[in-house]
Amino acid sequence: MSQIHDVFRQCFAKLNLVFSHKNSWVRQYVGLLALLLMSSSCADDVLPVEAPPAQDAQQVTVATPLAYTFHDQDEFNIDFKLTATLDGQEETTSGTCRYNVLNRDKLRMVIRKKQNASGTAFVITPDGLLITCAHVVAGADELEVVLNETTYQAKVLALDPAVDLAVLKIEAKDLPALSLEDSENVELGEETRVAGYPLSEVLGTSLKVSAGSVAGLILKDGQRLFQIDAAVNPGNSGGPVINKSGKVIGVASSRLSGANISSVGFCVPSNAINELLLKHKLTANGKQEPVEQDGPSLTKMLLPSVAFVNVNNEPEDGTHTVLRFTGHSMKSNMTSRGLSMPVFDMRMRMPAIGHGEVSVARDGEIVNADDEPQLPYFFGPPSQLMFFKLPGSPKEAWSDHRETSVVWEKNDGSQMFRRYSPFGRERAEIIDTKPAVETSQYKVLSQKENLVEIERTYDFHTTGLEGKAYKMYGVGNITFDTKLGICTAYTFKGTYNVETDELSIRVPVELSAKLTNSQDAGNTNSTSVTTTTSSGFNSSSNTSQGAMLNRPKPASAAPAVPLIEAPLKIKISGLSWNVTALAFTPNDKFILAGKLDNYIEVYSTKSGEKVYTEGRLTDMGQVTSLLVSDNGKQVVAGGSTGLIRIWNLAKNGLMSPVASLKGHKQAIKILKFASDEKFLLSGGSDDTVRCWDTQSHEEVYAVSDFKKEVRAIHTTESGWYLASDGNVVKTVDLLTGQVSQSVDLNSIGIPQQVAFSLDGKVVVSSEHYSLRRWESETGKELPEYQGNEILWDFTFNQDGTRIIGGGRGHLAVWDNVHSKLLGHINLDDKIFYVKPLTVSHDGKFIACYPSAASQEIYIFELPSVEAQ
Repeated sequence: MSQIHDVFRQCFAKLNLVFSHKNSWVRQYVGLLALLLMSSSCADDVLPVEAPPAQDAQQVTVATPLAYTFHDQDEFNIDFKLTATLDGQEETTSGTCRYNVLNRDKLRMVIRKKQNASGTAFVITPDGLLITCAHVVAGADELEVVLNETTYQAKVLALDPAVDLAVLKIEAKDLPALSLEDSENVELGEETRVAGYPLSEVLGTSLKVSAGSVAGLILKDGQRLFQIDAAVNPGNSGGPVINKSGKVIGVASSRLSGANISSVGFCVPSNAINELLLKHKLTANGKQEPVEQDGPSLTKMLLPSVAFVNVNNEPEDGTHTVLRFTGHSMKSNMTSRGLSMPVFDMRMRMPAIGHGEVSVARDGEIVNADDEPQLPYFFGPPSQLMFFKLPGSPKEAWSDHRETSVVWEKNDGSQMFRRYSPFGRERAEIIDTKPAVETSQYKVLSQKENLVEIERTYDFHTTGLEGKAYKMYGVGNITFDTKLGICTAYTFKGTYNVETDELSIRVPVELSAKLTNSQDAGNTNSTSVTTTTSSGFNSSSNTSQGAMLNRPKPASAAPAVPLIEAPLKIKISGLSWNVTALAFTPNDKFILAGKLDNYIEVYSTKSGEKVYTEGRLTDMGQVTSLLVSDNGKQVVAGGSTGLIRIWNLAKNGLMSPVASLKGHKQAIKILKFASDEKFLLSGGSDDTVRCWDTQSHEEVYAVSDFKKEVRAIHTTESGWYLASDGNVVKTVDLLTGQVSQSVDLNSIGIPQQVAFSLDGKVVVSSEHYSLRRWESETGKELPEYQGNEILWDFTFNQDGTRIIGGGRGHLAVWDNVHSKLLGHINLDDKIFYVKPLTVSHDGKFIACYPSAASQEIYIFELPSVEAQ
């Protein structure tokens, strides 16, 4: 333990030396170091640094150009959840950002013309693999390689901005490949030559070779580099640095210059090339003999192997859309040791509220943005989470490279550590700034109709911090809808990394974000509250779930839908906070409402009066699901933190606590009793179903390997049950948890809601404007129910003959026997969504929560509507 304390003290001393005027931030940072060190068995027990996973070589070219497009009345939400884990502790930041289109297709003051840049590359295999620098090709719209007076189109096979290396591929054969030297054998003073095409606009595109020596072996930004005194100028980047035998000892990477600095060049050691190739299952196979040669001979040998790289960037569209945003974020800490996870971003308070405008170009570039509280771990502003750099033409892969910085700020007496905003700030005093580099590599994985799946490999790291580095890297998956013209979902898994000379701290992080409809544009109270959607994300008031913009179709797009008269039984008012879950008691005497303020309230369905309040359930977070047992004696609720709680329910509506069930790590989406109520089944955003013994309240087993969050469970009296996430249906033995069958559904989207028919034979998913249906046993797709808008939530009626869904300002009623839309129950034109909703046990009533209803629950009588 004394060794641990010694390392801790040394680390603190170094950090305090660099940031001596930022003690409040240092204390928080050191708290994280202490947390790891105190949980380690020795000072050397640190987590290794891992690079992002290798990319699959197989790629798909997107069939149509990708572009962000908006309509004048578009309204939508982005719900997000960011989770960081360290030593069994979990910190979650979740929330929403609501958007409205203000000004579409606005012309920018400055339009970037088509730009050209250049660099150098060299051949390492006869069949067309070349090495260059990552910063040369990052963000390129088009790459041309000129080799031996022949021009080739090149594509990027691999790119690692952390070491500033990239692998290119051209279609060529029998190329003269250079050999790689073991850079561990390189010595100080060793003679070198640098080949490349520096200052091509001035000096032309003939190969230039400069001589020098290895002037230093240094550690820069946590990376081992060679310092060379040979001339290195713009355009040399990516060129080979060779020894007297013509073998490559490194790659020319960067240059420093200034009034009091002689020319200093750096090169990446050749062993880093081998590591990058090995990661992507590639091999260099140059085979020239290691014979010392004079300068002219080396130049002749290099000439056919060193290529001029021409980088073309297409002109921008020149227009952008201005969006008004309002964002809300909440942070919660969960631990098994009674400790709190240290807070990294001090601007993220409880809750954090941001609002303003953000301007987005068609290619996803943020043209301008107002300031807002940022997410921790360098994820940046919430309003910009779902906007990614897109190519201007159909491509299989592209990249985006930006130079940015990390800033320490002082505001209201507190210290803040955040990413730099290039759009200016007025409120904060910047105390210190450190340069950083942000690189994204994109690869199209698949395209099915209008949905394009894109892999994003992301790297963000600081530079210029001697002996210290801050990094965020990982791999994400983007779903882009070409029909809507927007990203509808984004998931990311990565690592926040802090490195010092003594140790390395890794914090695994996961981000989930999805596009949902904006449902509270008319609610003036919405800017001060947060809620939980059916997706498990904590979000602003009246948030729902689904991958869709609020973009009403023209009246001519579909035939008129009949209106259905449904008497309003009662309207329950005065809830003060928004409702996230509803459940009737079996005798329909009471209705229970789970709320975003961590309360459960019980109301009389006859008088509308509140008879009981249970809260504040801070350990549960927002209530995301509710269940009342068939005998009406117990209430089960699941929360956004993954905790499940059980109460006894008295005949007068009073609740008394029974047990808490811990196992899920994320929001509970579905709760279901077995037919004999001996077991409770729960499905969550952790893509898992858990089975609980209702007597002992112990977990019996868990069934995982779902593709997305579990949303629907159907139980039978035969000892098995069905569970679905809208992408797969699993048949599970109730007693053992053994999966006897797993059926894939023909769906790659993110459903708004999923439910089984009453007999379990059909599984239904609401996706965009349709209800899609499949046979549960075979996965055979049945005719879908097509509508005019999104159904944010839906449920079957008591006998399964009807499906009632919450739309924009009304309830949609479907005839499930004759497979047709019967009509709409109108609520209010100002209502943007209806969610959640539930049907009474006798099938006579439906309760729903409309978005702009001033926190009210509507209970309607369900009319008997015959199919025409």
